[in-house]
Amino acid sequence: MNIKIPRQWLAIMWVSLSLQLLTGCATSYTEVEASFESDWAQYPYQSDVYLIPSASEALAHRIDFIRQAQRSADITYLFFE
Repeated sequence: MNIKIPRQWLAIMWVSLSLQLLTGCATSYTEVEASFESDWAQYPYQSDVYLIPSASEALAHRIDFIRQAQRSADITYLFFE
C-alpha cells in the first residue's frame, strides 16, 4: 500500500517538527534567592565510595548506613555487569 503525501504537507510537518525540537527545551531559568547557596552550604557532609562484590553484603551495608544516619541518607547506586 503506497500512501502519497503531498510535498506541501511534508514541508509543513518538517517545519513543525523542527520548531518543536528547537524550542521544546528552551525555557528561561527561574529566579533563585541570594540566600539559596548559603542555606545549602551550612551543612557539611561526608562522602564515601565502596565497591561491594555481593548483593547480600551490599544490602547489609545499606541497612547499617541508614541505621547510623542522624538526619537523612543520600545513597547513589551504580550497577556493573
